[in-house]
Amino acid sequence: MSTAITGCGSYDREEVRNALTLLADNTEFPDVRGKKVLLKPNILSDLPPETAVTTHPVIVRELIRLVYERGAGEVLCGDSSGMQTKALSARACGIEDAIRAEGA
Repeated sequence: MSTAITGCGSYDREEVRNALTLLADNTEFPDVRGKKVLLKPNILSDLPPETAVTTHPVIVRELIRLVYERGAGEVLCGDSSGMQTKALSARACGIEDAIRAEGA
């Protein structure tokens, strides 16, 4: 397993996609062909994306697309934040829309 980091100056979908692709191409990205993949987007709060408390929905959306393009059979997204209430939802922070838009 490897770790990498790269810059990304905005949440523009193309820029995010290019950064994620660069990371995937330069690390030991797992073989996801035909597999069920769980992505954990780190939903720390139901605050809107502008507050930068959760993973930005554009990153979630583009990562789902990347994983599907690399052959995943199914992509699931989930999180369990032990410090939040039952009312915590991916809807308010924009992640739910990103997940649904990409069929995950």
